[in-house]
Amino acid sequence: MNSILQTRYKARALNAGDIPPMPSVLAEVDRLLASRNVRIEQVAKAISKDQALSAIILRLVNSPIYGFSYRIASLLDATILLGTNLIRCLVVSKAVLDIMNREAVSLWEHSLACSLCCSELALITEQKNSEVFFIAGLLHDIGKAIIAMQLPEAFREINALMEQEHVPSLAAETKILGIGHTDINLWVAEQWRLPQRLAEGILFHHTPASAQTHPKVAAVVHIGDHLAHRIMCSDADEGRIPELDPSSMEILGLSPRDLERALNRVSASMPDLFAIYRI
Repeated sequence: MNSILQTRYKARALNAGDIPPMPSVLAEVDRLLASRNVRIEQVAKAISKDQALSAIILRLVNSPIYGFSYRIASLLDATILLGTNLIRCLVVSKAVLDIMNREAVSLWEHSLACSLCCSELALITEQKNSEVFFIAGLLHDIGKAIIAMQLPEAFREINALMEQEHVPSLAAETKILGIGHTDINLWVAEQWRLPQRLAEGILFHHTPASAQTHPKVAAVVHIGDHLAHRIMCSDADEGRIPELDPSSMEILGLSPRDLERALNRVSASMPDLFAIYRI
């Protein structure tokens, strides 16, 4: 049966045309930010084309997270106050939300929790370009969303296999499809022309020691994924929390106390973030 399933699904899963293209707003913002002469007004104008994204940005800048004493009503003012790095994170998060919300809302909730954990871990370990870690956290399960979107029957079979045999997602995906969501993550990275740091982070988040050039990004996403499962899982689901690879702790020089600190800070901020995205 395994070989029959793989034959049935693998060709469809391998179809590069099934990988969603980089959203137009994200592509335009990326192009603008890559220019040395970009004006912040141009970035705000590009964002304004997406009303839902604009609303998310305005809700964030007016949320208790920032605590400004006055209300910011202008998208331009919000863009200036938040800065281009955070704006790009929000643009990517909206793109991922659009993909995941159609098929798997719980994946989006987990991905948002993971991205916040990654940001906190990057802060604790004093990593540069912290937005890379936020985006890697958001994208680490994008392959699962694409399986759900393009192969809904296989997605149901994978979940059923995980329940019946108590196996992790990668093992179930490989048994049903012959590939795992990390393989699809890599195809998304190539399709969207993501930087190598991001590509390695989402490809090796289950095996961070295998990352060739950016093991710290992969290690942060691996630990962020573990912490996000701890935050989002109920007591009944505790057995499904993925095990932590000790090498990831060594790569980053983290202690168990550091993980608890990150877990507590993210847990406290989740309600405000969910409100911003209207989850």
